[in-house]
Amino acid sequence: MLYAHSLTQDSLPARPFSEIKALLEKELGGRIEEHFEHVDPVPIACASIAQVHRARLVGGREVVIKAQHGRVAKRLLQDLKNLETLCDLVRRLEPDFDFSPVVREWAREIPGELDFRREAGNQRRVERNLAYLRPANAARLGVPDALAIDVTFPQIIDGLFTERVLVMSYIDGFKFL
Repeated sequence: MLYAHSLTQDSLPARPFSEIKALLEKELGGRIEEHFEHVDPVPIACASIAQVHRARLVGGREVVIKAQHGRVAKRLLQDLKNLETLCDLVRRLEPDFDFSPVVREWAREIPGELDFRREAGNQRRVERNLAYLRPANAARLGVPDALAIDVTFPQIIDGLFTERVLVMSYIDGFKFL
């Protein structure tokens, strides 16, 4: 199951860069060149909700841009409505198989999951919450060495995130799933 899920994380066809450029200019305001010296037109990852491009900010900072696919929110919400209809039909035919509460919960949560402003806030919150476990802080606070963690988070670039675009510092890494 994990293997099948990992295949969907970054193996979908990318949207054309012209769409991504139009989204960036609409969401961030102005021409793309006002914010970026360079944006790689080939994404480094592409999943069901968004794709990620390496870029360089004006001034030289290396970043990644997470850009939401066009109409993904509308399509996903329509899919959930369709799923609710199917669940209602199954419930009528087999009352012991009522999955409607699960689908209704998804329908309540999905809009927030599609909002990259919320993602930026959550990422910053997790980083703050884990800061005390960094080795230097953990030792000072008496946290056992075994519980100390050294995690690096990409920095959210202020002024360059919206509901559908999220720009973060680039961190070289590796795929683990």
